[in-house]
Amino acid sequence: MNRMALPNFNLANFVTALSYSFRAIEINPINHEFFALRGEINFNLGNIDDAFLDFTRAIELGSQDHEVFSIGRNCTEGWGTTTKP
Repeated sequence: MNRMALPNFNLANFVTALSYSFRAIEINPINHEFFALRGEINFNLGNIDDAFLDFTRAIELGSQDHEVFSIGRNCTEGWGTTTKP
């Protein structure tokens, strides 16, 4: 399913990508790349709290991706202040 999430993310089809990313995580809940991608999708949708949680989980699962750390840090600036659209 993540192979469907990434192309949709790259095309800025964030809502569709989010749906596929949820399914990918259901299938493989210990893959840090799936959480990192869902975090980026949530970030782009303005779901900052959810993005922060996804980036945190990606790090817990072993992500060493500098982008995960960088965007995750940006999420903390808005932690608890953003509502979903």
